[in-house]
Parts: sequence; structure tokens; C-alpha cells
Amino acid sequence: MPTFSRASSHLAHVRRRYSSRAGSQYNKSLLPKIMKNIMKLNQHNIVRDRRLYFWVCSNDMIEHMSSAFSTAY
Repeated sequence: MPTFSRASSHLAHVRRRYSSRAGSQYNKSLLPKIMKNIMKLNQHNIVRDRRLYFWVCSNDMIEHMSSAFSTAY
């Protein structure tokens, strides 16, 4: 399914781009950017399947939260 690969590769790019930053800055800035980019993709009907949209969101939120906790303490 091309819609899935385009959305997931875009998210991977965003994640890679910001993962090298300092922990706290990375944790504050990454999630809103991911959400904004998903919304942008969704707007252009690239992500058509709502289940995929929520799966990508929740997956990235879980990853973001675990990274936030691991860098905070």
C-alpha cells in the first residue's frame, strides 16, 4: 500500500532528523512536529485509512513517551 510507505518513511525521516538533538529539546519538539506532519499528510489524502492514522500516532506517542522518561531520569 503506497499510502502507508509514504507516511511511515516521512515519519522515520522526521524522527531521524531530530533524534540527534539534546534530550530535552528533542522530547519537547519532536511530537508536535510528527503530529503536524501527519495532519498535513492526512489533509492531502495521503493517509486515507483512519486506522493507520491512529496506529502511527499512538505508536509514535509511545515511543516519544518512553524516550522522554529515559532521558529525564
